[in-house]
Amino acid sequence: MLRRKMAFNLGRAAVRAMSLTAALFVLVIAVNSSQACVNLGTYGATWPIKEQDALKQILSGLKHYNYRKILNKQVFTSAFHRYEERLSTDLPRSKKHKIYTVDMTYTLPFDIRDAKGRIIYPRGYKFNPLDYIKVPFVYVIINGNDKKQVSWFMHSKYYNKVKSMLLICKGDVITLEKKIKMPVFYADKRIIKKFNLKVVPSIAYQKEDKFYVEEIPLPDNSTGNHIGKPTN
Repeated sequence: MLRRKMAFNLGRAAVRAMSLTAALFVLVIAVNSSQACVNLGTYGATWPIKEQDALKQILSGLKHYNYRKILNKQVFTSAFHRYEERLSTDLPRSKKHKIYTVDMTYTLPFDIRDAKGRIIYPRGYKFNPLDYIKVPFVYVIINGNDKKQVSWFMHSKYYNKVKSMLLICKGDVITLEKKIKMPVFYADKRIIKKFNLKVVPSIAYQKEDKFYVEEIPLPDNSTGNHIGKPTN
């Protein structure tokens, strides 16, 4: 059971890091594609599906595997640390309060065509997705290995809030999740580059059609008070 749980946690951490990065950019495509979704109804004859349920097929196939042989604690631990090292970026602590804007302009890397092959939006088309959507989250980025930063976050107004998303540039998401009792995500190098992050703790949020990053110097008592304006 322990080995199975380790495998699940490792997979969860990997998917979480990838899904977070994807979520920051997939909304760009959703803005355009959502307007094209129309229910045209049902046409022609239909038949019931006779194929075996996919989940039952998977569970049936898993019975033939020897988990004791496949799931090895040392292998997964080593793989997790290698994965963690690839994501980690050692950002220094914030020393002074600063707020700056981030350019969220998105450039299409390919043509978007309609059903007849006509180009709707050409490759290279640029636009600001914040003109069309509201990002509901406030992203809090810290070093998960820095106890003072973790303590600051747990005493901040962002702790354990539905709209708060904690990202770590360094550390173990699984261990930190157990400590703070809320989801933790990796701030991988693509996110750090997109937000132009230089120091931590930092807070990223949308206000109107702009995206802001606020650098937070830690107070002496590590509480969550800061001199920036509320992000909501």
